[in-house]
Amino acid sequence: MELALLLPFLVLLLMCVVQTALVARDAVLVSHAARVGARIAAVEPSMDAVREAVVQAAQLDPDRLEVERQVTSGLVRVTVRYRSATEVPLAGALIGDVHLSESAAMPDERPHRHPAAAEIAACACHTHGVQWQVTHL
Repeated sequence: MELALLLPFLVLLLMCVVQTALVARDAVLVSHAARVGARIAAVEPSMDAVREAVVQAAQLDPDRLEVERQVTSGLVRVTVRYRSATEVPLAGALIGDVHLSESAAMPDERPHRHPAAAEIAACACHTHGVQWQVTHL
Protein backbone atom coordinates (compact mmCIF):
# COMPACT_ATOMS: atom_id res chain seq x y z
CA MET A 1 0.00 0.00 0.00
CA GLU A 2 2.76 2.49 0.92
CA LEU A 3 4.68 1.59 -2.26
CA ALA A 4 1.62 2.44 -4.34
CA LEU A 5 1.56 5.92 -2.77
CA LEU A 6 5.31 6.54 -3.11
CA LEU A 7 5.86 5.04 -6.57
CA PRO A 8 4.63 8.08 -8.59
CA PHE A 9 6.93 10.38 -6.58
CA LEU A 10 9.89 8.04 -7.02
CA VAL A 11 9.28 7.88 -10.79
CA LEU A 12 9.06 11.68 -10.98
CA LEU A 13 12.27 11.99 -8.94
CA LEU A 14 14.03 9.51 -11.23
CA MET A 15 12.91 11.45 -14.33
CA CYS A 16 14.18 14.71 -12.81
CA VAL A 17 17.57 13.07 -12.16
CA VAL A 18 17.71 11.84 -15.77
CA GLN A 19 16.79 15.30 -17.10
CA THR A 20 19.44 16.94 -14.90
CA ALA A 21 22.05 14.49 -16.22
CA LEU A 22 21.08 15.34 -19.82
CA VAL A 23 21.42 19.08 -19.17
CA ALA A 24 24.79 18.49 -17.46
CA ARG A 25 25.95 16.54 -20.52
CA ASP A 26 24.89 19.43 -22.77
CA ALA A 27 26.80 21.87 -20.52
CA VAL A 28 29.99 19.79 -20.89
CA LEU A 29 29.53 19.64 -24.68
CA VAL A 30 28.97 23.42 -24.88
CA SER A 31 32.14 24.01 -22.84
CA HIS A 32 34.13 21.69 -25.13
CA ALA A 33 32.69 23.37 -28.23
CA ALA A 34 33.69 26.83 -26.94
CA ARG A 35 37.30 25.67 -26.45
CA VAL A 36 37.41 24.11 -29.93
CA GLY A 37 35.89 27.26 -31.43
CA ALA A 38 38.48 29.45 -29.70
CA ARG A 39 41.30 27.25 -31.01
CA ILE A 40 40.00 27.51 -34.58
CA ALA A 41 39.24 31.25 -34.28
CA ALA A 42 42.81 31.88 -33.10
CA VAL A 43 44.22 30.68 -36.44
CA GLU A 44 41.36 30.96 -38.94
CA PRO A 45 39.88 34.31 -40.05
CA SER A 46 36.63 32.77 -41.37
CA MET A 47 33.63 32.80 -39.02
CA ASP A 48 32.08 29.99 -41.08
CA ALA A 49 35.03 27.73 -40.21
CA VAL A 50 34.63 28.59 -36.53
CA ARG A 51 30.90 27.81 -36.55
CA GLU A 52 31.46 24.55 -38.43
CA ALA A 53 34.10 23.45 -35.91
CA VAL A 54 31.81 24.33 -33.00
CA VAL A 55 28.86 22.42 -34.49
CA GLN A 56 31.02 19.34 -35.14
CA ALA A 57 32.58 19.44 -31.67
CA ALA A 58 29.31 20.01 -29.82
CA GLN A 59 27.30 17.25 -31.49
CA LEU A 60 24.18 19.17 -30.49
CA ASP A 61 21.23 20.52 -32.47
CA PRO A 62 22.73 23.33 -34.62
CA ASP A 63 19.37 25.14 -34.77
CA ARG A 64 19.60 25.84 -31.02
CA LEU A 65 23.30 26.76 -31.11
CA GLU A 66 24.68 30.33 -31.34
CA VAL A 67 28.36 31.16 -31.90
CA GLU A 68 29.92 34.59 -31.39
CA ARG A 69 33.55 35.68 -31.87
CA GLN A 70 35.22 38.76 -30.36
CA VAL A 71 38.79 39.90 -31.01
CA THR A 72 40.31 42.22 -28.41
CA SER A 73 43.91 43.12 -27.58
CA GLY A 74 45.56 40.00 -28.95
CA LEU A 75 42.90 37.58 -27.70
CA VAL A 76 40.17 35.79 -29.59
CA ARG A 77 37.12 34.96 -27.47
CA VAL A 78 34.42 32.56 -28.67
CA THR A 79 31.08 32.39 -26.87
CA VAL A 80 28.76 29.45 -27.48
CA ARG A 81 25.13 29.64 -26.40
CA TYR A 82 22.79 26.66 -26.47
CA ARG A 83 19.15 26.13 -25.53
CA SER A 84 19.05 22.68 -23.95
CA ALA A 85 15.62 21.17 -24.54
CA THR A 86 14.08 19.38 -21.59
CA GLU A 87 12.19 16.57 -23.22
CA VAL A 88 12.02 13.93 -20.51
CA PRO A 89 8.32 13.25 -19.79
CA LEU A 90 6.93 15.04 -16.73
CA ALA A 91 10.33 16.39 -15.61
CA GLY A 92 10.82 18.45 -18.79
CA ALA A 93 7.54 20.24 -18.28
CA LEU A 94 8.49 21.07 -14.69
CA ILE A 95 11.99 22.36 -15.48
CA GLY A 96 11.59 24.05 -18.87
CA ASP A 97 14.37 24.65 -21.40
CA VAL A 98 17.75 25.56 -19.95
CA HIS A 99 19.93 28.23 -21.59
CA LEU A 100 23.62 27.34 -21.45
CA SER A 101 26.51 29.68 -22.29
CA GLU A 102 30.27 29.19 -22.27
CA SER A 103 33.21 31.34 -23.41
CA ALA A 104 36.81 30.47 -24.17
CA ALA A 105 39.74 32.70 -25.16
CA MET A 106 42.99 31.98 -26.98
CA PRO A 107 45.86 34.20 -28.15
CA ASP A 108 45.25 35.57 -31.64
CA GLU A 109 47.62 33.68 -33.96
CA ARG A 110 46.06 34.64 -37.27
CA PRO A 111 48.56 36.01 -39.77
CA HIS A 112 48.27 39.77 -40.04
CA ARG A 113 48.82 40.57 -43.69
CA HIS A 114 50.04 43.96 -44.81
CA PRO A 115 48.87 45.34 -48.13
CA ALA A 116 51.36 45.23 -51.00
CA ALA A 117 51.46 49.04 -51.07
CA ALA A 118 53.00 48.99 -47.60
CA GLU A 119 56.10 47.22 -48.86
CA ILE A 120 58.79 49.67 -49.82
CA ALA A 121 61.90 48.46 -51.64
CA ALA A 122 64.93 50.65 -52.04
CA CYS A 123 67.94 49.83 -54.19
CA ALA A 124 71.35 51.48 -54.19
CA CYS A 125 73.77 50.33 -56.86
CA HIS A 126 77.54 50.52 -56.54
CA THR A 127 80.22 49.81 -59.14
CA HIS A 128 81.05 46.21 -58.13
CA GLY A 129 78.13 45.25 -55.87
CA VAL A 130 74.46 45.71 -55.26
CA GLN A 131 72.95 46.70 -51.92
CA TRP A 132 69.24 45.93 -51.31
CA GLN A 133 67.10 47.22 -48.50
CA VAL A 134 63.54 45.95 -48.05
CA THR A 135 61.36 47.51 -45.43
CA HIS A 136 57.97 46.16 -44.33
CA LEU A 137 55.64 48.62 -42.67
